[in-house]
Amino acid sequence: LKEFSKQYVRDALLEMGFDPAKDKSAPKLSNEQVVECAYRYIHIYEMITGKKFEFPPKMAPSKRIILNLQRAGMLVGGFAVIAAGSDSDMPHLETLKKELAKFNVPSQIRIC
Repeated sequence: LKEFSKQYVRDALLEMGFDPAKDKSAPKLSNEQVVECAYRYIHIYEMITGKKFEFPPKMAPSKRIILNLQRAGMLVGGFAVIAAGSDSDMPHLETLKKELAKFNVPSQIRIC
């Protein structure tokens, strides 16, 4: 019977000689151990939900976090002021405004 808790990671670290009472940091798991751990959690997800796990689309983690918070209704409203000292910054300011729009964040550019 396979263990489906975080005990797998604990056991792997202990097998590598890690002593949590003495060592300040844990050793790095091998790629094989990371894949095995991921497989276990994906399997748990599928057992509990009855759904096949789908990897999220490749995107910057910060964008994915914001989109997930918006979908969950936890990120609502907001407004950004993009301030700069001179008009020479305008191309950069426009880029910032476009990026914020991707997250549905209204914004205004102000030259101080």
